[in-house]
Amino acid sequence: FGPLRLFDDWAGAQRLHAEVDVDLASLPNAVASCSSCHSSDSVGPHRAMQRGSSYWGSKARKNNTEWAVSFGQPIVLSSIVLNWHKSSLPNHVQLRVSVDNGSSYRIVAQSSVPSHDSAEMYMPLETPVLATNLSCICTGFAKCNQEQNRSHKLERVRVHKPVPGVPNVSTRLLVQTMTAWLTKVASAPPNSAYASYVPPLV
Repeated sequence: FGPLRLFDDWAGAQRLHAEVDVDLASLPNAVASCSSCHSSDSVGPHRAMQRGSSYWGSKARKNNTEWAVSFGQPIVLSSIVLNWHKSSLPNHVQLRVSVDNGSSYRIVAQSSVPSHDSAEMYMPLETPVLATNLSCICTGFAKCNQEQNRSHKLERVRVHKPVPGVPNVSTRLLVQTMTAWLTKVASAPPNSAYASYVPPLV
């Protein structure tokens, strides 16, 4: 039970820096794909890049599925928001990115679905990353996913990039800096310089 756990409890999924939305549907060469695609184009993988009531739906009773997108150009990512259809959430989500057009991937974020039945998952990256591809690995089914033919249904994937000129502060760096400052203040003599000193985060 360390400082990082306390930060999760206090701050939840709040943004730690200024971000702007990247409209995937407006990228001219963006292509979505999936490992478990439904036969109907009405729930094809490209639907998760569009606004509106459409969604990507995996085949029924597939425990492990993947939704992926090739941006068609390098993009700096700072967070990803996954909006799920109603209660068709997986049990666990892992986000991976590629910098070489899908030749190799690395994990940048992963999370179990919260115990509450939220259809939105905000997944911040510890530091912004440059990526050409994004992959979302879905595993299992959340407790709220009680459909007879359970599946993963992703309404929309939104990606954010940091605002130019506004420094990014990672969760770990923020908590480490706060912890160090509080420790110094607690052990410093009364009226010392530490009482009014706020350390820089970047």
